Amino acid sequence: KVLKLSNIQKVAASDGFMINKGTLSTGTTADRLAEHINSALNTRVKYNLPDRTVKNVLVCSGSGGNYVYEVKKHKCDALITADVKHNIFIDAQWLGVTVFDAGHFETENVIIGPLKNMLEKALFDAQSLGFEVKNYDNYIGEVIYGSGSDEDGVAVLCHLDVVPAGDLSKWNTPPFECVEK
Repeated sequence: KVLKLSNIQKVAASDGFMINKGTLSTGTTADRLAEHINSALNTRVKYNLPDRTVKNVLVCSGSGGNYVYEVKKHKCDALITADVKHNIFIDAQWLGVTVFDAGHFETENVIIGPLKNMLEKALFDAQSLGFEVKNYDNYIGEVIYGSGSDEDGVAVLCHLDVVPAGDLSKWNTPPFECVEK
């Protein structure tokens, strides 16, 4: 929403990670899009190919420079992300892909407000169902189930920075399944 993209959808990268794909209302130069990103995210973006026209973009908050190789696969013109290394900018140049490095904090900070709202709504809904709830400065929400003791408690922990599972043979348990030990 902050970047004013339309037709936003999740697309799967080769490593299984889900990336956002969106469309600008009109095609624009990378120079103009960089100005827009600077203003929307309050940052100083680094980018390549300033005269290229950009209409469809992949967006990966945080460190997503390696997704430059996904841009053409998903019929996009550019990648907006952060923590882009020098070699990725060089590869992007050869691929004819515009890459915007808008800063790690800046690309993740925009989701904090919506996540806070989601946490507050979840706690409100749980309280409406009769559960005791606690909100720890909007970082952690707790819904008390049962007596509230550690023996019958249920904990769900989340973190915004999600990384791909990588080589599944290196996992002791399936990375995306809940395992009770």
